[in-house]
Amino acid sequence: MRVFLTTIPKSGTKLMELVLYNLGLRKMTAETVSDGGFVSGHAPYDPALFERHPDARFISLVRDPRDILISLEHFTGTGRAGRIAGRIPALARDRRELQALLAFGVLNRRLAQARDWHSDPRVLTVRFEDIVGDDLGGSAERRQALAERLGAWLGLASAETLKAMGAHRNTSTFRSGRIGAWRTELDPAVANEIEVLHGEDMIRLGYGLAVAGADGGSSGR
Repeated sequence: MRVFLTTIPKSGTKLMELVLYNLGLRKMTAETVSDGGFVSGHAPYDPALFERHPDARFISLVRDPRDILISLEHFTGTGRAGRIAGRIPALARDRRELQALLAFGVLNRRLAQARDWHSDPRVLTVRFEDIVGDDLGGSAERRQALAERLGAWLGLASAETLKAMGAHRNTSTFRSGRIGAWRTELDPAVANEIEVLHGEDMIRLGYGLAVAGADGGSSGR
């Protein structure tokens, strides 16, 4: 078995990688991947991968984009966000402006890039919110349901995948991971713009909208 994992920055990449490690897979590159390995990254959609790796299993990791933005905002304060955010933090005059710049300068592009992945039926979509436990706003029921889906996708027993999802804080970039942190940390105007632009995708992926009627024209499909 070989697995290709595609993610949006700050959507729980290391967390999902840990699950795959716990399942006995080794991280490899796209050029060297073989049975027993996985490839992980923020790669643009590439349909040629399905032809080059017909036996591989593809997974797209998603997260509520409003929480992604909060995580990205905190990441800019670590000094390690250059590849993702560039000079944006230095351009912002206050927190609201930083959130708006990150939303329109980084998040929109990354969400558009990921759309084709999680829209392809050959790809299993996994939500960050279904991996974490109830201490972070998740639930045992959602974790069990994901374990069954992921197990079926990878040809493994659900008990094995559930065990692999066990530890979710032993990663170097895991800060908080609490579901819905955006409700208290994200500027309402920025949250509204995210919903207006990406509402259709958010609803399809199971994320509720705070603003009524914000689901028009998000995906361009």
